[in-house]
Amino acid sequence: MLQRVECLQMELWFEPLRCKTLLWLQFGLKQRNLSNNETRLGRHLMKPAPIIETDRLVLRLPKIEDWPSFERLMTSERAKHMGGPYSAPVAWGWFCHGIALWQLFDVGNLSIISRQTGECLGQIEINQGPRFPEPELGWQLIASAEGRGFAFEAASAMRDWALGERRLPTLVSYIGQENTRSIRLAERLDASIDERALKQDPDDLVFRHSAQGNKADI
Repeated sequence: MLQRVECLQMELWFEPLRCKTLLWLQFGLKQRNLSNNETRLGRHLMKPAPIIETDRLVLRLPKIEDWPSFERLMTSERAKHMGGPYSAPVAWGWFCHGIALWQLFDVGNLSIISRQTGECLGQIEINQGPRFPEPELGWQLIASAEGRGFAFEAASAMRDWALGERRLPTLVSYIGQENTRSIRLAERLDASIDERALKQDPDDLVFRHSAQGNKADI
């Protein structure tokens, strides 16, 4: 959860980068002219993100066609538990940030795609870096996807990948005390409150995940 002053700082920082950042992050290339051979090499050096499939969902690396859905979510009141609503340039920065994490930490954001319709329903992510004391499992869904079990399905799959195949030593979720829906989801994931864990923000609840738990959907 971001403080308002931090949001304003981010807006100023992301504004001049919004047109070029995604290209740099997706292909891992420097800001310079590249030959075709160099471009192909840069793509081959990309660290792959997983494609995780569940009964109803495909979790895969965000694509540019997912951006309109992400922008609407992050510029709306639905982003209030993540420090928003944000301006479109700051939302763009967060969109690119989730892709960049795969290059830096072998974790990051995946778009939640409906297998039935192909619609982007939101994002599921593992956050890591200076702002996060431990790797964090997070989620965002569009309004029409709530109450249908998609959040539980996506979060369960991402948790199991992170603690299984990725072998992260720890995994937590930082949730504001007023965010009752996310608290309920964390509980249904069998995550437990760790009162001794370092917090992202002073008022956060820190839910610690384990590679188990299989309760009802949210």
